[in-house]
Amino acid sequence: MKTLLLAIVQLIYLLSCQQNKIKQPSRTIREEKGEGNLGAIHIIPLGKVRKDLIEDVIDGLQSFYHQEIIVESTALLTEDLLAPSRTRYNANEILNKFNSTKNILIITEKDISTFKGVKQPEKFYNAPVKGITKEWGIFGLGLRPGNVCVISAFEKRLGKNSTPKLLKERLQKIAIHELGHNKGLEHCNKNTECLMHAADGSIKQVDNEKLFFCEDCRKILGI
Repeated sequence: MKTLLLAIVQLIYLLSCQQNKIKQPSRTIREEKGEGNLGAIHIIPLGKVRKDLIEDVIDGLQSFYHQEIIVESTALLTEDLLAPSRTRYNANEILNKFNSTKNILIITEKDISTFKGVKQPEKFYNAPVKGITKEWGIFGLGLRPGNVCVISAFEKRLGKNSTPKLLKERLQKIAIHELGHNKGLEHCNKNTECLMHAADGSIKQVDNEKLFFCEDCRKILGI
């Protein structure tokens, strides 16, 4: 009887070892509250964000950057993030609040803005640059270089003359573009079809871009 019991225990142990040897996928999608993998892209929904929009962003980022994606808990839209107009949310304040050692991409369905005339930020700031006061509605904003960016799926801005397929493509392009800034890329002026070309608030420019980085941008990234 003891011999049979010992044999059963050994069999269970061997099966457990074999299970642990199964290769895990290189990219996973999960919800996480802790620090997690610092090399992954951590998506934080800001306010209520439709699940299908988050999934569209995940698909685009995985296909383009081939990094692990971690979806974290939804963050609240708070008054401290409102722009001076009180009708939009200040993208710069969002970057400031969610700065982290992790690679953070924040997605919201609310309209976001910065100040017209301000170049891609290389550091955080909480007030308009002297002489620049006009709010400028934007698709997204990211530090260059840095660890945080924000994109907006605001329907009235991103959804102009769109189909579900086109809306998905636009959102993916904007996410890839802002993460490109995080990786150190400036706006590209070599190729109008490069994803790093400046949209300048024009959805037509976003639609004109292809899902690729031009040769010059790829050289900067070393890919």
